[in-house]
Amino acid sequence: MTLNLGQDRLEVNNELVGHGIGVYGEDPYLFGTGQITQTSGEHFVNGTLQLGYSIGKGAYNMIEGNLSAQRFILGSGNEGTGILNMIGGNLSAELISVADDMGFGTINQSGGTITAQVLGLASEHGSVGIYNLSGGKVTTNETSSTGYGTLYFNQSGGTHVTGRLGLGYDGDVGYNLSGGTLEADSVTFGRDSGHHEFTQTGGSFIVNDRLYLGNVGDFNLVDGTLEANNVTLNGDDHTIFTQTGGTHIVHDTLTIGRSNGEYNLSGGTLTSLNLINDDEFNYSGGDLNADITNYGTANLSGDGTRAVNGDVINNGTWESTNTTVSYDGSFRNNNTFNSENSVQYFEELIIGNNGAMTGRGDAPWFVKEAFSGLSILDDTVANILGEQDFSVYYNPLTTSNEYLGGLDYYLTGGGMLAALDGIVSTDKYFIADHLTLSDTFNFDYWWEMGNEPTDPNLDILFFYDNEWLSFGGLLPNFDGSSSDWETFSMYVPEWARGLETQIRFFLADAGQKTDPTVYLRNISSNPIPEPSTILLVGVGLAGIAGIRRKLKSNISA
Repeated sequence: MTLNLGQDRLEVNNELVGHGIGVYGEDPYLFGTGQITQTSGEHFVNGTLQLGYSIGKGAYNMIEGNLSAQRFILGSGNEGTGILNMIGGNLSAELISVADDMGFGTINQSGGTITAQVLGLASEHGSVGIYNLSGGKVTTNETSSTGYGTLYFNQSGGTHVTGRLGLGYDGDVGYNLSGGTLEADSVTFGRDSGHHEFTQTGGSFIVNDRLYLGNVGDFNLVDGTLEANNVTLNGDDHTIFTQTGGTHIVHDTLTIGRSNGEYNLSGGTLTSLNLINDDEFNYSGGDLNADITNYGTANLSGDGTRAVNGDVINNGTWESTNTTVSYDGSFRNNNTFNSENSVQYFEELIIGNNGAMTGRGDAPWFVKEAFSGLSILDDTVANILGEQDFSVYYNPLTTSNEYLGGLDYYLTGGGMLAALDGIVSTDKYFIADHLTLSDTFNFDYWWEMGNEPTDPNLDILFFYDNEWLSFGGLLPNFDGSSSDWETFSMYVPEWARGLETQIRFFLADAGQKTDPTVYLRNISSNPIPEPSTILLVGVGLAGIAGIRRKLKSNISA
């Protein structure tokens, strides 16, 4: 039977649409099919409105008007099937139950407004609940799936606002967010032994308090925005958060683990005020902005540069494999640090009493501003284990270890701890100590860049006659970050030989912003070696158009 509501007011105590008797497939059985289409008017159910009971099939098409019930149940009682097609109008109920007691329930909402105290989804064993939200708005105090059933919530648009979102028990639960807005005060996803998976490929997910991923509560962030105050991954079984894109913002703390928690960041942006890793954190791509405290295992890998924007305290195991890592804050190592064929850029490196650092391969480390917590025994650095071709370079002008004295030390197991002559960036220049110019001027350099360059320029100047004069042209191979040290060597014009002077290195990022840094070492001026051994690059001073740059001197007489 079909009932069309187009005007006036219908009020009943209880209402059953689609009723069946018996068990499907057994003889005898009877099932009824009922449908209501509301295009206007008022519909009040003081008790229970039920769509589909005991192999019966019930459908409600809400186009316009108002529908109110104390309880609205879709699909229950041994394979009963209930479907709500919400196109417009307003629906309100204390309880909306989608699939109960081995039933099958579906809500297709493309418009209108649904308001409920509790939205229960697939709450009993054998039940299957589906909610397809493409438009309109659903508002609840609680949205939950706490039974053994199977739930699929597919949101491609519209707005879902709830106080508490609790999904997962012993059933299978999947929430797919591809568009629209999902907002909850708190979220608990994953509980007991069921399979629970949340996949976000678009839209906006806002958690005003805490997002808790428990047992088998896997979260996949592909695109869109996820924003929460706190995020916790913790369960007796393995809980995995996989981010391949999108934006994840944690205003307070992201906690991984204590038992079987795993976060995989390979794309997108992760920003957290604090990141506490008690189990496993894997970073192979994307952007990472967080102060990190690591008690478990952190693995960094992948092509390009892994930029860690924040301070790091490592109390567990820190692994870096076949990649480049840049730390813009301090890095304090209190336990195990392993670098395998990986370039490391430390702004500030502190080695704790129990900290041990191992570098394998020939990819060097650079320590920019400070180097503290070293243990030096018999001219050997005891707590950095290196190989023969491995080197750690530090800036002796800013190091907090005066006993290093700008000297080079051997590392335990091989390799060298070597002082840099200086570091140049667009924010600061470098002036070398006085040296006497001989036949050639030479230095080694290593580039680090944020982007591919167009027109950057490293000016090399020397101080003469109260002016800084040009002492070279563009460096060769200035086409991206270095993979190894390069050497610059040029003739000194005859008239300048024998001059005792200082050399100034000044970096101008003239083209697109590349955010470059240049590391310098072995700045020297030497007699001409045999012709077969010198690398002559650039031209003499007289051949650089005689540029005289009247720059303000930043040194004393």
